[in-house]
Amino acid sequence: GVDTLYLAFGSDAAGQRAILSALDVLDGLSTATDLKVRVVQLPNGKDPDEYLQHQPPETFETILQEAMPHWQFRCDAAMAGLDLTTDDGRNQALNNLV
Repeated sequence: GVDTLYLAFGSDAAGQRAILSALDVLDGLSTATDLKVRVVQLPNGKDPDEYLQHQPPETFETILQEAMPHWQFRCDAAMAGLDLTTDDGRNQALNNLV
């Protein structure tokens, strides 16, 4: 069987939202099956198809090896654009995570 699922969406804002939506769907499945979910971040706003058309396959394999755990992606997304040096920023980050 499969033990790791890689999510590779475009790195633009829509792709990042799609990853969060996919993670919401996968949360119960990954917990129930011990499935590891990792998030692939492609450089320069590329989507997977566009990236693979212009880069050698070995480069994509390297990016897969660097894929982050789903919880790290969620934390990064929750804190994006917030000033974590302020109480308001930290509170908003916590609310986003919850």
